[in-house]
Amino acid sequence: KKKKKKKKKKKKKKKKKNRKKRKKKVIKEENQLHKQLQDATKKQTDLIKEKEIMKQQLPDCSLLTEKVQSLEIQLSQERTKNELETTELKSQIAEQHKVIKKLKAKPTGRSEEQQHEMEQLLMRAKQET
Repeated sequence: KKKKKKKKKKKKKKKKKNRKKRKKKVIKEENQLHKQLQDATKKQTDLIKEKEIMKQQLPDCSLLTEKVQSLEIQLSQERTKNELETTELKSQIAEQHKVIKKLKAKPTGRSEEQQHEMEQLLMRAKQET
């Protein structure tokens, strides 16, 4: 009988010890999970703060888009203006070349004064081109 009681007591003690071990293990795992959750939460808040800082540092994209569009419009206007000026200048040059050809083609049966005036006109036309 005493042996049986001792055996039962030992069994009870062992069960109690195992329960304590399991409980400790569960508590330890719970603490680890809690710590992981805290770390994840901290990381998330840090990322949110960093995102806010980045937002403040970067200018608003819509403003940049508007600026780019206005600059593109200005550029196209400048191109158009330059093309018009170029065609106008080309036509002026062509006209001056015609004048020069006419002056060179006419016979030299003029007085010296007229000849001098023609040469001056020629010089001016060349200087303008």
